[in-house]
Amino acid sequence: MQAERMNKPKRDLAVVHEGEVIPAMPTPRVARLATVKECSKELARLYKAARRGTVDPAIAARLAYVMGVLINSLKVGDLEARLDRLEEAAQLKRLPPPDEAQEAEAIAAAEAEAAIGDKTIQ
Repeated sequence: MQAERMNKPKRDLAVVHEGEVIPAMPTPRVARLATVKECSKELARLYKAARRGTVDPAIAARLAYVMGVLINSLKVGDLEARLDRLEEAAQLKRLPPPDEAQEAEAIAAAEAEAAIGDKTIQ
């Protein structure tokens, strides 16, 4: 019996204040905030709750600020991951540097194509 009490979450316990038993408030459901989309949805919920008056506007402002910081960190993390993937792909496609003769031929071919294009425009 005592082991059951020890394992019981504290949020289910009532509080005694000045001889009056105050039942514990249920813990609010906390949304998963792993993506920018999830954070945006939670910000919308928070805004609506503040407008309805169920959340103090000062608390809502603090929570919104923290969620804004979280959104920015998620965006940076996403950009970092995308950049890493692009760099890996570029590394895989990287060819050995051409020798000078090949480079000169490529430049001459490009100049010849440009010259032909200039003649057709006139």
